[in-house]
Amino acid sequence: MVARDCLSALLLSSILRNCIAGAIPWQCRASYVDLNNIYPDLVRKDQDDAILGEGTDGEVILSNSSAKSVLKRFFPESTYPDRIYHEYWVGHSLSHPNIAKTHSMKYVEAGENGYWEMEIEYVPFSLLDLLDYDRWAKRPWTFDAISCFFAKATEAVAHMHEQGIAHRDLKVENILVARDGTVKLIDFGSSAPSRNMVTRARLNSWANWIGTPITMAPEVHGEAFYDMEKADVWSLAVVFVRLWLGVYPWEPQEVVGGLLENEAFLTFVEEKADRTPCTGNEHDDRLLCQIPVEARGVVACMLEIDPRRRIGLHTVLGSRWLRKIVSTAS
Repeated sequence: MVARDCLSALLLSSILRNCIAGAIPWQCRASYVDLNNIYPDLVRKDQDDAILGEGTDGEVILSNSSAKSVLKRFFPESTYPDRIYHEYWVGHSLSHPNIAKTHSMKYVEAGENGYWEMEIEYVPFSLLDLLDYDRWAKRPWTFDAISCFFAKATEAVAHMHEQGIAHRDLKVENILVARDGTVKLIDFGSSAPSRNMVTRARLNSWANWIGTPITMAPEVHGEAFYDMEKADVWSLAVVFVRLWLGVYPWEPQEVVGGLLENEAFLTFVEEKADRTPCTGNEHDDRLLCQIPVEARGVVACMLEIDPRRRIGLHTVLGSRWLRKIVSTAS
């Protein structure tokens, strides 16, 4: 009798878990999903080209020695050894479940064509590919699904800040997703020390125009010292807007000259100054009014034009919005 009751209890528990799992989007259940089954069209086939991607400083290729890592080969003519070592050191020293691990670095002798090579954790899915694929398949992500991914990306950047490092190139393209659904932050080539590790005092940067113009904070477009961690906060907010709306708030081709020359950004500045409450009408096309009310106040504080008034990531993660999301996903 007792054994039968225990079996019934276990069966009921299993049914409840499955029901809950079905109600919670996979984006909030990292480590419990297999994206190869959910996105078979996006799985890389063996016959695919070994080159996974290419940037201004190098290319990323599949590793012949391990299925769990990729190799980033730096172009000799576009990079310097000290910059390569800096990128390696940051990726190797950071330890967080939502940061892609950098394993090793070496110089490959090839006569006059020698090059530096870095071995990095292989993360097979691009967040942007998953998002766009589901929009194409007419199964757009819910607010909770996007919030779960945003929370994990924010935790990764907050960990960097705690270690005294600012990322400085946060964008959707630098967020990947592991096969089990875990968010992974990548690309530390633009990162820099943001704190004095003895006094914990913030370090301001004089190096402007670092990163990607469309997600740069207004102060990074200028010619003054700025708080790199506060600039990361702004960039994360722009990432959230891109995830939710499907587009960046200001057009890429119109940002190169600086945000102060961008019409969409100047309109946003006017909207922030106006402070007229959102009407709740779907035709209210002001940027912040298109953000769900649960996140609107937090995103608004992340997008403060004055970095001195911009909130930090601990405040973001401690908000009612993300605390609820994290508790749902745990």
